[in-house]
Amino acid sequence: MTGKIVSFRQVFTVLFGVLGALVGDSSLLAAKTNPVIDKPAEISRIEAYLNSVRSIEAGFLQISSGGRVAEGKLYLQKPKQLRLDYRPPATVQIYANGYWLAFIDTELEEISQVPLSSTPAGILVRERIALSGDVTVTRIEKRDDQIRVHLVRTKEPDGGKLVMSFSDRPLKLQNWIVTDAQGIQTQVSLINAKYNHRIDKKFFEYDQDRFETPDSR
Repeated sequence: MTGKIVSFRQVFTVLFGVLGALVGDSSLLAAKTNPVIDKPAEISRIEAYLNSVRSIEAGFLQISSGGRVAEGKLYLQKPKQLRLDYRPPATVQIYANGYWLAFIDTELEEISQVPLSSTPAGILVRERIALSGDVTVTRIEKRDDQIRVHLVRTKEPDGGKLVMSFSDRPLKLQNWIVTDAQGIQTQVSLINAKYNHRIDKKFFEYDQDRFETPDSR
């Protein structure tokens, strides 16, 4: 079957936006910040918080800086399990259940796959999240009771950036916005999120035989 070619750059942008944002509040990014701080203890505290989230089930609303809007349902369970169902008119589903991340176009009946470890999802659905190794913390900012952490992929520092905004005490993620290499921002808000309840593994499985693999990407 012929049709449009899947852009894996777009997949990565979607994943960073969807998996990170717990609450959309871009006003924090515009706030004046105090001088940059670099405290390993702050990174360790944030890692512990992120690792306390073992599963998420939520609706999501995704808005890009170009004005595109999409919505759907997100399911995530550590380790290595993910499902994103976009609502019509979008025709996209994204699955991960182990080694591969699958990007499915239900309209074209095509599936494209990449190793999960090569995607942002690979980092965020690990058994343990570390803000080191595959990602690099380039800056930590603190203003009043808010902390902002700037991240890039270690091997591709020019490929985009991720900014997480937290309330300080208690520590809570307030915002997660990704800017890709072309300067496009993706912000996603989760709706009616449920945390840390077990999701059946079968929910992350799909029938690969139903879909064709594009001849080229």
